[in-house]
Amino acid sequence: HNAEELARIGGAVIVDDLIDPKLNSREVAGLLINLMRNEAQRKQMAQILSRHQPMDGAHRVAQWVHSHLI
Repeated sequence: HNAEELARIGGAVIVDDLIDPKLNSREVAGLLINLMRNEAQRKQMAQILSRHQPMDGAHRVAQWVHSHLI
């Protein structure tokens, strides 16, 4: 669920778990090959991600770890 928002705005791709490792590998390989061949899409995704990263992400993760594990 953590990637759904990024996928919705075009900054990530979500792949369904097909359970079978071989099927998963083929699915992911196909997506990666397409991304490697599509520089414009990679640049667009990078721009989207750069605009939507949490400015305090590391701090938020550290707080969560501290509150749940300590």
